[in-house]
Amino acid sequence: MGKTIGVRFHLICPKETKIRFDAYKGVNGPNFYEAYVVGYVEHTFPAGRSAFDFYFKDAGVEKPETVQGFGVINCEDYRIPSQIGFSKLELIFAKKEDAAEFELAPIRLTAEILKARGIDLRRQVGKIPNEELDRRCWRGFHLSAMGEQISYWRLLLKSLKLKDNESQKLEKQRKSLIRKIEQGKLDDAELNKLQGKVDLFINKCKQTIPVGKRRMVSGLRQSFSLPGWPSI
Repeated sequence: MGKTIGVRFHLICPKETKIRFDAYKGVNGPNFYEAYVVGYVEHTFPAGRSAFDFYFKDAGVEKPETVQGFGVINCEDYRIPSQIGFSKLELIFAKKEDAAEFELAPIRLTAEILKARGIDLRRQVGKIPNEELDRRCWRGFHLSAMGEQISYWRLLLKSLKLKDNESQKLEKQRKSLIRKIEQGKLDDAELNKLQGKVDLFINKCKQTIPVGKRRMVSGLRQSFSLPGWPSI
């Protein structure tokens, strides 16, 4: 859980209830049974709404940042289904910087995934609000998906030896928009305009190519390949 030092629980109890909060390690193992409790805290809550800060150090964990998970048990009888509700869970960090870095982590990963697909937004991470970068990442995935569409139908036309006057132009425009998004200048209107052109291209292909010739090719090993690629 990184630099998380605790969790804030917002609970709803139908009656006075004693609850145990567990801190876990081994959560990232190959199966759940490798997880084990390294400490716990018990607390009694009145009926109604309550908030409780579960600090891992209060559970006897010397290095809170090593905790990998947490759990909640009704102390009355854990075998009986509990009616306890949770309206919100919030992670607690020692520093604001730690919280900010935690929020950036999934966006950094997303940027790395996009980079592997030919769209590099890594330099924008931490430089603009997370919400805006998230929007740009989704535009990046849209551009990546368009590339798959263009590539598929281009290969299909080529394998069937049919005339293709569109795919190269569309790919050139897509790469132009990739440069724009990497500079932070792309908006939804340009993206949607290109998608409209790609849709028209695909519709023309569908009018020309029968359904039976649009399918992926399956080889002897029941593997799938793009049109025009050898089957195995």
